[in-house]
Amino acid sequence: MSSYFDYAAINSEEINISNIRYTEFSHIAEDMNKMVIAKKKAETLRSTSEKRLQLQREQSSLGYIEYNLDYNIVYWNSSAERIFGYSKEKSCANFKFNKMHRSIKWQKKGTGNRK
Repeated sequence: MSSYFDYAAINSEEINISNIRYTEFSHIAEDMNKMVIAKKKAETLRSTSEKRLQLQREQSSLGYIEYNLDYNIVYWNSSAERIFGYSKEKSCANFKFNKMHRSIKWQKKGTGNRK
């Protein structure tokens, strides 16, 4: 019975309660079904929110630059390309944020030459 619950939880599938003979297990299954429904709803909301954010980043007239934890540029929208004059590919591959000065240093990684 445990593997049945585990499978349903991992795969976010509701459990067919009609096959369960014991009342205690059917109560557990009902609670798990509520959790599965809540998880599916949360995943849908997260996905919708991520799509909305992505659309805002892409269509914004403001330059949008995103960094990872190592302060490397990982996202550069078309407005940033227009503002700074660097393509997304060049900016993400060659430039990084200087956390010491809290500003963008337009220099190629690994060199001290300003670009």
